[in-house]
Amino acid sequence: MVAVLIASASVELVRLAEASLLKFAPSARIYIEWTKGEGAWEHAKAIARLRARAYGVDQAILFDDDAVVLSPNWLPTLQRYHAEGYDIVGGIRSRRDITQSVVEGQIVPHAHCLSFRGSVFQAVESFSARPPVNGFVQYDTAVAACLGRRCKVLSFRFNGPV
Repeated sequence: MVAVLIASASVELVRLAEASLLKFAPSARIYIEWTKGEGAWEHAKAIARLRARAYGVDQAILFDDDAVVLSPNWLPTLQRYHAEGYDIVGGIRSRRDITQSVVEGQIVPHAHCLSFRGSVFQAVESFSARPPVNGFVQYDTAVAACLGRRCKVLSFRFNGPV
């Protein structure tokens, strides 16, 4: 079973994300956990609560409430990379902040749409961000979960008009 986990404080954004998932990944089970606000620490606490609800799944996908799926190829693409041996599959952080893209010498995917093998998802000790160092958030949500694991970081491509 595939579980898509959404942590959010916004009903409107969840409705948009959920509609795209229902259209392009109808076989996925959607779990929603409401947060008290935005921010890395709020999301990490919500992910921990969601993990207990999604125990035993084959694949767990962290999905930000402001993300949408736009292709029926989305889920099969993630599953193909897992079948190739990747523990975690996700996109690169797109805010042009290199401290969030390369951590401890490893390119890490961002948690906005992060797919885990079910066993890896259950084995992660914490999804928490780490406190800022010298004014920068060194580890965002789920970065530590990626370190030391085989990750596939998908490049960002925009095929529409600018």
